[in-house]
Amino acid sequence: MQKMTMAKQPSDGAVPLIKELREDVLRIKQKRDVNYDWITETFDINFCDFRKKNYEEICGFELYMDLSQWDLLANGLGLNADEIMWCRQYHKAGPTQEVFNLLAKKRKLEELTLGDILSLLKKLKLTSLLTRVKWQDCIGQYRASASKVNQSSGHSISNGVAWSHGPDSFTLSILQVPEILVTSENGGFASASEINSVCHEPLKSKAKKKFGARIIMIFASDAREEALKAAHQLKTPQGSRREIGVLILTSTPSSEVSNALLHDPWNSIHKWFKEVDFVVPVLSKQLLCQIQVRDSDPSTLQEMQYNRFVYRLLLDDYVSNMSKNYKCRALCSHDSMSEVRKSEVVKANGLLEMNWDCSSEEEVQTLAEILISGAKERRRHRRENAVH
Repeated sequence: MQKMTMAKQPSDGAVPLIKELREDVLRIKQKRDVNYDWITETFDINFCDFRKKNYEEICGFELYMDLSQWDLLANGLGLNADEIMWCRQYHKAGPTQEVFNLLAKKRKLEELTLGDILSLLKKLKLTSLLTRVKWQDCIGQYRASASKVNQSSGHSISNGVAWSHGPDSFTLSILQVPEILVTSENGGFASASEINSVCHEPLKSKAKKKFGARIIMIFASDAREEALKAAHQLKTPQGSRREIGVLILTSTPSSEVSNALLHDPWNSIHKWFKEVDFVVPVLSKQLLCQIQVRDSDPSTLQEMQYNRFVYRLLLDDYVSNMSKNYKCRALCSHDSMSEVRKSEVVKANGLLEMNWDCSSEEEVQTLAEILISGAKERRRHRRENAVH
């Protein structure tokens, strides 16, 4: 006859003790988080490697840093007054990124650890930048990834097989159906019926509709009216021209685009950037200020962050393609055209110097044909490469 064993329940006297122990553990954890003691465990993490594997989060950090006391960070990392002035005046994608570019040129970036950056933020009392970025989540993922690589390496050695690892990638955690974001007929605004149809009928939904081209359009508030008018013209076929799918990052709070931006903005924008054929910035005085982090209007802070991030992705794409512009086709606000085209940010800028007047229906139509032609050519190349 088998004896039945029961889990021993704590006595009444032990319950308060267990509760007290749990509270002590919680207090220790909270104290550790408040004091940022976890920073001491990050001095073994190379910042360059960490930045490469957490690109979106670091881009978000640099955006926040640009709007904070980035010059103090630059000074703490060893840049002198002249170098800081250089970063302020001649940056292309933001002063913080220019600080890191300058450190790379001086061969100091390779020696930098994540702990150096985080401890400097703590020393400068920039604690908001230690909480707004998900540092600990990124560190956990980074260490888990490194552990998997080590395990794979150990396995390959024991079997005498040399394993080759592919390029680093990141995982997207976005709540919406992917394609509706770049093929919605209303430029990023999705109705409830459209969302439901995509969820329940994926094979026949509008998300699978064939567009002549798919674009992200970015603009600042001072060119909003002209930009939306141009977007409507691009989406409305003329003659035999096919429709162009337009994604706009500013949308209603109930839209799928807004939900994605609220949940995971940098991963979402990066994903859409990779999916579309082109980005169409509508150049205006305010947009040029935003991509240089010089827009001081607090009501457009989020708009500036999104527009600058997209512009930085364009710059990265431009550089990776050896200064060939495959991704950007710009329009220009008619009211500020003269000033915009004379701007140093636009002149000799391979991404922006060629632009079309968005108030001219003829020029917008010309751009539409260029977008469709370019998208068609790009798809043809992809098919050919897939065959070979």
